[in-house]
Amino acid sequence: MRPSFPAHAVARSAVLALLVVTPGMVSRVAHADDVQDCLDAHEKSQVMKKDGKLRAARDALLVCARDVCPAVIRKECGPWLGQVNNAMPSLTFVARKNHKDLTDVKVSMDGEELTSQLDGHAVDVDPGPHTFRFESPDSAPVDMKVIVREGEKAREIVADFGGNGPPAQGPGGAMPGGPPGADQGTTRPVPMLSYVLGGVGVAALAGSAFFELRGLSKRSDLDAQNCKPYCSSSEVDSAKQSFLIGDIALGVGVVSLGTAAYFYFTRPAVPNASQPATSTTPRLDIVSVNGGALAGVSGSF
Repeated sequence: MRPSFPAHAVARSAVLALLVVTPGMVSRVAHADDVQDCLDAHEKSQVMKKDGKLRAARDALLVCARDVCPAVIRKECGPWLGQVNNAMPSLTFVARKNHKDLTDVKVSMDGEELTSQLDGHAVDVDPGPHTFRFESPDSAPVDMKVIVREGEKAREIVADFGGNGPPAQGPGGAMPGGPPGADQGTTRPVPMLSYVLGGVGVAALAGSAFFELRGLSKRSDLDAQNCKPYCSSSEVDSAKQSFLIGDIALGVGVVSLGTAAYFYFTRPAVPNASQPATSTTPRLDIVSVNGGALAGVSGSF
């Protein structure tokens, strides 16, 4: 009774025999074991690349791109190796304590040790979400969750082991104001003066519109009376006064809003932890009264 073999095993054996026996398809005489390794690496590299395991794919491509491999295999593995190297992301790890860089720090990714010392060199990693652990001999470990994107090169990941005062922010690193490694970020609170000046500016512009309209109404009444140049001086003065107050209010409104905008856009950034837990936003109140309008700003100062 003849033994049966799987179809793919028979096909692989045929390809192996053809590559070993046919001199025209092999650049040099290769041992059967070398050719088998090339075939296995060629197949593995495609699977690893598809799964996003670029480091394993690169290792396999380095095997099938060797000179001992058949030319038809090297012809594919060589370009694939360049593609994988371009897509491979790399990270630069930084650890600080008391605002000073640390070197005696071990970094692991998803439980796999990447480096035992920090020397500023970039480390190749696979793309995707990862958990990094920074371990220093005299501090508690710092864990960070980071999403690494394909094609990123030398992205800096900063771990803060604590210290006095807020440390400087680093791209992808931990922020001050919380446990080591906690990414709390910063905020730019709006100065109270911006609220006050903004409220004054809005109220002044509203008042300017009111008095300008009032002056126009009085002038229209005088024109309707056709009393020029013998109109009542008190009515003429009242119209002029409305226009004057409107112009003054317009100037105050423009200056106040401009100053409020300056303080708003130049406000500094501070750590989130330094902000109070609750705050009251100022409120602008405008009330119409007989002959004018009143405006006020209310809130916690």
